[in-house]
Amino acid sequence: MKFRRAYRDIRRVKDVVNILFKQGLGYSIGQMNLTSHLPFRSRIKKEAFAKKKIPLQERLRKAMEDLGGTFIKFGQLLSIRPDLVPEEYCEEFAKLQDSVKPFPYNQVKEVIEREFKRPIHKIFAHFEKEPVAAASVGQVHIAKLRSGETVAVKAQRPKIDELFESDIDILYYFANLAEKHIPELKDYSPVAIVNEFENYTKKELDYNIEAKNIDIFYKNFHDSKSIKIPKVFWEYTGKKVLTMEYIDGIRIDKFKATKAEKKRILEILLNSFIKQILKDGFFHGDPHPGNIFILNNHRIAFLDFGIVGQLDESLKRKFEDTLIAIISGSRRDIAKQLIELGIVDHEVNISELEEDLSKHLRDYYDVSLKNIDLGNFLSSVLILGTAVEEIIRERASPFYIIKNIRTGLVDFADTVKSLPYEAKRVFKILEKGEIKLEVEDRDIKKFAFEIDKSSNRIAYSMILASLVVAAALLAKSGSSYTFGLPLISLIFLSIAIFVTILLLMSIYKEGEGLI
Repeated sequence: MKFRRAYRDIRRVKDVVNILFKQGLGYSIGQMNLTSHLPFRSRIKKEAFAKKKIPLQERLRKAMEDLGGTFIKFGQLLSIRPDLVPEEYCEEFAKLQDSVKPFPYNQVKEVIEREFKRPIHKIFAHFEKEPVAAASVGQVHIAKLRSGETVAVKAQRPKIDELFESDIDILYYFANLAEKHIPELKDYSPVAIVNEFENYTKKELDYNIEAKNIDIFYKNFHDSKSIKIPKVFWEYTGKKVLTMEYIDGIRIDKFKATKAEKKRILEILLNSFIKQILKDGFFHGDPHPGNIFILNNHRIAFLDFGIVGQLDESLKRKFEDTLIAIISGSRRDIAKQLIELGIVDHEVNISELEEDLSKHLRDYYDVSLKNIDLGNFLSSVLILGTAVEEIIRERASPFYIIKNIRTGLVDFADTVKSLPYEAKRVFKILEKGEIKLEVEDRDIKKFAFEIDKSSNRIAYSMILASLVVAAALLAKSGSSYTFGLPLISLIFLSIAIFVTILLLMSIYKEGEGLI
């Protein structure tokens, strides 16, 4: 089995090298010492191994198109990853489309029947033999369930997992050679890029994973009047077959819209991604035009959930802070957030970064009004401004405060739990005489002060949160109103304000105590 795979890989390497040569990449083939894979008549063409004027990214894109399948998917992944490759490569690879021929119906039938272990006519009342879409991993057919629902059935290509496995081996082979022999590519870590692609591909080859992703989006947008997510039919879904609600719409790049419609579509898309990223922390990772459809009622449908991104609470908050900083126009805050997000190295000089941002953002913040398309500008600002307002409003809610206090308490508890272990470890090191310890009285004071300060703030914060929540819950229960609020709520809010003042005074006094 291993010998057959090795032989298959060698033949595939020859195919890849010859296609690269055909697309004018002879210079790179020479750099990687791959000329032995070329026929003799190609090896003697010295001019073919010189550098070409056509941009490298364009020649690579054409080679990927010729190689098809895995290589097209590889280019598509790179097109949405500006963190992995330069922007001009992303733009060029975005032109790649799955332009593969569909596989015959008898193979589709075989895949479905093997997956569900019963004849296709006992699963579907009707099944269209011609696919409505074909891609490198699978293709989609329209069908009708026996219960009457019209569905889209995605069936995986036969032995596609074996082909991808072989092609990924070859990609690793080329990536290692590129890192070794092409110095200008070392900074882009070709091997790490292939590893990223391998992880993503493994997930895409299991339709159960995509179905779970669809389920999450379906729940997140279930009540939305502007976004449509297809429903998964789990009874007819497995590793190699995915059955979901059929979406009848027009690709967003094929939709003929008026200026007003375009504005509305942009607003819906922007709001949906703000929700996905900042609220849900779960977002569509491959939003190219083929995966976004416009429906008859101008709702927008998302399709193909093989690639998704996830953010934890900490990262979501950092993105929120970045958005607030951008809207407020504070270069220093934007600079700080870029560092917090890890987009910019922590060791960078923040003043220099702020100066660079000023140069780049001047076009947006300092431009004369007569040079701005006010319609588009105001529309964009209003959409983002509304998002920021919602973020700030949510952060002020009692539930958000409680959630953050709870998270803080958990972190505090974890720290306290780890103290005995860490102390024991330190004392063992001290016993062995491996380190020299010099402690000044000021250090002990500072440590004690930090513990005392943390304890005070946690206590005050818990009291404050409790009072705010109580006031919110009682806001509609009172019969006697003062300043538009029930008397009992007003009392709780007054106490909360008083506690807040105490907290601020405490922090201020503790700060003075250190000086």
